[in-house]
Amino acid sequence: MMFESNHSPDWIPEMDGPFAEEIAAYIRHKRALGYQYAEPTCYRLRQMDRVFADMGCDGTRITREMVDAWCTAGPGQSASTIADRRKAINGFAKYLISKGWEDVALCEERPAVRVRFVPYIFGREEISLVFRAARGAVRDEPTHSFYAALCLCYTCGLRRSEAASLLVGDFDQQARAVTVTNSKNGVSRLVATSESTASVLAEHASMLADARPDAFLLRGGRTLGAWNHALYPFWHGCLDSAGVERRADGSRQRIHDLRHTFCVRALEKVAEGGRDIRAALPLLSAYLGHKGIVETEYYLRLVEPAYREVSDAASASLPDFYGRGRHGKG
Repeated sequence: MMFESNHSPDWIPEMDGPFAEEIAAYIRHKRALGYQYAEPTCYRLRQMDRVFADMGCDGTRITREMVDAWCTAGPGQSASTIADRRKAINGFAKYLISKGWEDVALCEERPAVRVRFVPYIFGREEISLVFRAARGAVRDEPTHSFYAALCLCYTCGLRRSEAASLLVGDFDQQARAVTVTNSKNGVSRLVATSESTASVLAEHASMLADARPDAFLLRGGRTLGAWNHALYPFWHGCLDSAGVERRADGSRQRIHDLRHTFCVRALEKVAEGGRDIRAALPLLSAYLGHKGIVETEYYLRLVEPAYREVSDAASASLPDFYGRGRHGKG
């Protein structure tokens, strides 16, 4: 499904359901409070409104039946998808209640689902094969944008969404750096790139039909949803071509694992150089766009069993680290 692609900060998708006006007001309200209500959240609220429209809702109440219809898992829906739906309807319902609505049902509150997911850290030879396959899979501008995004995730530690949101004007070819403004935590930062990644970005910029500074660098006029939908088959094809085996549970390595691998490699360099990890963590935290150092420390917990040189250096610098509680994800 194709949606609008170039949005101003106050963009809201067109809605025609029973709660269209209230949802638009709710989005504006949350943004005014500092929340980033971007495409995924907006589209989820629009989808909810459409579900209510299909049920014949007149927009005057939210019944228990409506809540159950929206929060009941359907075919192929994961636990995280249902959790996102519950969060969406409860946030909107509480907003309506705060505005004086009385006939509004809430979804039962449940503890957040915690998944002890261990990221996949690519070996050096393995990642070389993956990128060789990625370069070989480039056929045109769209596939080249996928290759460029993977380069940014691995060599700069960018999140996939950050790479997708880069504008042409965010790339400074002379300085070999990109400016990340659309970040998960709202933390803007200047990220230096390697010479090779800068060359890939420059090559891609030369392919663009629309090279205005405010045009998207990698996804051009494509929507985020459409771009992501095509990115993952490209990524999985690279893994297959490189001979990367599936994980023990049968799942595929994620693009986000490139960011984890970048972080581990950076920590390895610190450990190999005999430098103090306590001094390096704040710098790495800022580079990654984390809200605080505990998010960066989380990476140390994840690699503790597999990367002994990193974990030994961490335990020497932060002796009580591995006894701490679980940190939030980066």
